[in-house]
Amino acid sequence: MVYSLSMTNHVLKSLHKVRTSIIKIKEDYRYFTHLPGKESVIPLSRAYLKAFPCKFFVGSDEGSCEIDLKITGPVRGFTHLLNIEKARVEVFGTSQEGYFHFYLYAENGVIYLKLHRGKEVTMVIDNQEKTLRKGDFISLLECETMQMVPIKEKISFGCYKKPLLENNIERSTKLYALSQLLPKSEAISLKNPQIHDLLVDLFSPQTKDINHQGLTIPAFDFDRFSLFSTFKKQMREFILKEEGNTLYLLEGKNELPHAGRGISLQTNYAMIDLLWRKKKVIQLIIHPLEDTTLTLVFPMNPESFRVKYHHKEKGKFMDAGKPFTLLKGHTVLIDRITY
Repeated sequence: MVYSLSMTNHVLKSLHKVRTSIIKIKEDYRYFTHLPGKESVIPLSRAYLKAFPCKFFVGSDEGSCEIDLKITGPVRGFTHLLNIEKARVEVFGTSQEGYFHFYLYAENGVIYLKLHRGKEVTMVIDNQEKTLRKGDFISLLECETMQMVPIKEKISFGCYKKPLLENNIERSTKLYALSQLLPKSEAISLKNPQIHDLLVDLFSPQTKDINHQGLTIPAFDFDRFSLFSTFKKQMREFILKEEGNTLYLLEGKNELPHAGRGISLQTNYAMIDLLWRKKKVIQLIIHPLEDTTLTLVFPMNPESFRVKYHHKEKGKFMDAGKPFTLLKGHTVLIDRITY
């Protein structure tokens, strides 16, 4: 099944191209490992990859295949990388025959394998021998896929450690970005810690305790890809929640780090950029999609804030909790929030 873009997505994409914001995110939205036998989800699909230096397993609910690389090891610099920004999985290393770099990606209901770099690699795929030269690609299996989203919402908690699985990094910001690149499933009643426990290796979703860690597994059956939809819904509501023309900010502040930022957070009427420190909103930038009024509900009950419709103007102060006007195409900056 392939999902199509709505007219709203085209409007958002146009706005994203022309808008500017003083809130930036520099986080690396990749996640990788040098360990063999780790599993990753393939973005834009319900498929997975389990990668070894000389063998790949690719599977989905619709089928699976094995790929044996006819190369001579040991492979130096073996890397299995989940590239969330580019919506693909990459595997690379150097054998005795030379360097190889593969892409695995989903497009139009099919999972593809491409030799991105390297002269040529011969492989056996389900008992059939194939040779890929640089730039060649081959279809592996059919499965449910979706189109690339026009704009990814991003959050960052200020962690810039090397995104290596072996470093045991905090993964929530990368998981939030990835969760937008997987076909939607019905959200389920799981808490964030349980969700992380069931996303093994490079975010491979599981319904069982496959690593025998003594996890508490839900007693009910669920679609393993619902882990992503559930996480995104919960994290989004911690940061930003809309009810009609009222926007609730950091309602789940006790579930979030003390400081963070979000950009391109989409509501029904605007795109939002947000910066917070010490669990308090510091700046809010609103990029309206239509003319409307808006009421903001901040954590810790501030008294007032400044509203600016242009970065060079002085702006005016408003009492917190009172509605103010949004004009389509006119960016609004909220700052100097007095607590």
